[in-house]
Order: sequence, then structure tokens, then C-alpha cells
Amino acid sequence: MELFVLMDAAFFGRGIFGIFTNGDLALKCRDNMKGTFCRWEIRKVSLIGENPIEGLVYAAYIYHELYDCYTFDGLYAREEYAKDAVGDKGMVVEFRIDAPYHKRLIVKGSN
Repeated sequence: MELFVLMDAAFFGRGIFGIFTNGDLALKCRDNMKGTFCRWEIRKVSLIGENPIEGLVYAAYIYHELYDCYTFDGLYAREEYAKDAVGDKGMVVEFRIDAPYHKRLIVKGSN
């Protein structure tokens, strides 16, 4: 399954703003967030794992000790897959597809 991720294009940016089933929805969300200043990027991402349950997907972020920051690693269909991918220091955030304001921190590693 391929999804469209609206995110900050900067390497050490603010991360993901929303996850969508098509690029037009991502563009519409970006246009509605005109007050948020960043370098926007819409990235087509393959979901890792089988179809998500109830439209929930999990963004995994790897922690970089040298820079003391998190960067996007991938998009997973299950919470446990995302946790396994980033390890003890990583971060996992839950998103509902096509609902950009549903964003919930699942785990933030100890750094």
C-alpha cells in the first residue's frame, strides 16, 4: 500500500504533519496550514506490513545521538513493527490516514 506523507523537507525538520491516501489530499492539507513556516515535501511512501487496522499507521523515527534529534525512518502498519525498527532510543507516532489532526506519541526512547 502506498501513502502520501506531508512533511517538513529539512533533514532536521519538524517531521510529519499528516498521512494521506492521495497527493491531492496532502496538497489540500498543506494549503490549509499556511501559517506554518517550513519547506514542505509530499513524499510517496510504501507502507511496511499488511493493511492497517482502523486506518491507523505508525511513523518510526530513528534517534541520532551525534545531533540529538530524530529523523523519519519509515511508515508501518503495526505499532510493534515500528518499535522493532527504531529500537530503544527511537520514537513512534500514531497517525490516522486522511485525518491530519489525529497524531499521538506512542513511545519516545530514552536518550
